[in-house]
Amino acid sequence: MKVLFLDIDGVLNSREWYLRNKENIVTHSGFMYRHEQELDPRACTLINELCESEGLKIVISSTWRRIHTKGEIIDMFAYRGLFAPVIGVTPQLRGGFRGQEVDEWLYDNPGVTKHVILDDDGDFKPEQPLVLTNWEHGVRPVDIEKAKELLK
Repeated sequence: MKVLFLDIDGVLNSREWYLRNKENIVTHSGFMYRHEQELDPRACTLINELCESEGLKIVISSTWRRIHTKGEIIDMFAYRGLFAPVIGVTPQLRGGFRGQEVDEWLYDNPGVTKHVILDDDGDFKPEQPLVLTNWEHGVRPVDIEKAKELLK
């Protein structure tokens, strides 16, 4: 099994996305919004294409896993057209960083043969296969190509 550890903020959304779509994100009340509206459909399409071409399943490593269930995140993804299979979330380790959480998930799931991480934060171990996106732009086609290279 091949796995994509997926962050959300800075990958599936970005500063650019918010600036272009802020009117569409805020509801009629002006105060509340739906989290699925925060996801950039273009970014979701890129993740779909990566998962389909490489046979990847998604594990959520985003802090969104702290406030949403896996099922809620799957529903949000579907709302924006991201249909790649989500098979889990990384554990929340007290005092841990994301690299440790990825290692813990991999330890508990020994069937993983290859994995790659898409995140805009660098709190991973140097040897982990990280594609570092950025908050300004989110995931871009060049990041998808880097992920494919790391999976080879």
